[in-house]
Amino acid sequence: AGLLDDITGTRLEIPVLIAATCGLRRGEIAALRFPDDVDPRRGVIRVRRSMSQNAAGEWIIDERTKTYVDCPPWLIDKLLALPPDYKPVHPAYITSGFSRAAKKRGLDIHFHSLRHYYASLLISVGAPDQYIMRRMGHTTPTMLHTVYGHIMADRDRQITESLNDNTATEHI
Repeated sequence: AGLLDDITGTRLEIPVLIAATCGLRRGEIAALRFPDDVDPRRGVIRVRRSMSQNAAGEWIIDERTKTYVDCPPWLIDKLLALPPDYKPVHPAYITSGFSRAAKKRGLDIHFHSLRHYYASLLISVGAPDQYIMRRMGHTTPTMLHTVYGHIMADRDRQITESLNDNTATEHI
């Protein structure tokens, strides 16, 4: 049993699954409306708003440019099966609830680590930078390379080794 087992069936399950498989931020997840923001035909979640704190510390909903994020079919099905009275999970609860669940497992990770996990997964499977930027909501490669440069360097090393192994002179 692991952390995911611990939160399955709780209010944290949906936010954790969305962060780990779609890369959304907690404020984006908290502002989603189900089933309105799920497009099963296209297999996407529509991100239209985000929750954040203003200067006074009050939580507000920011309307934003429409973004579409690809979502695994099994998660689309799970989101569409949510009860009609499902209420979004508040960002503060996402943070505190995830922290408590992780600590119970002896893990020193934050909810935002799930976003990093998702980005690292995209990089490890060789997704092109432009694809990763679109999925993560980065407008320039600078953020991508700054935050994930060490993982990208590992990927570059693996590609180089693979090329070197496959370009022996007997194949020329």
